[in-house]
Amino acid sequence: MGKAFKSFFSVLEQLFGALQHAVSALAYLCRWAEETAGSFYDESRTERLNRQKAAEQNLLSAPEQA
Repeated sequence: MGKAFKSFFSVLEQLFGALQHAVSALAYLCRWAEETAGSFYDESRTERLNRQKAAEQNLLSAPEQA
């Protein structure tokens, strides 16, 4: 009977260890996705600001309509 309990708890320990590794991998993937999304946001913001500055320069250099 003691051997059965020992085996059962060994299986539980392995199961929880595997779950811990899975959760750790998921946390890593979430951090990676967050960093990637932040990078995309920064790039699009920079592009949008550059387009806005170019449009402002275009408006400033255009001749005035009377």
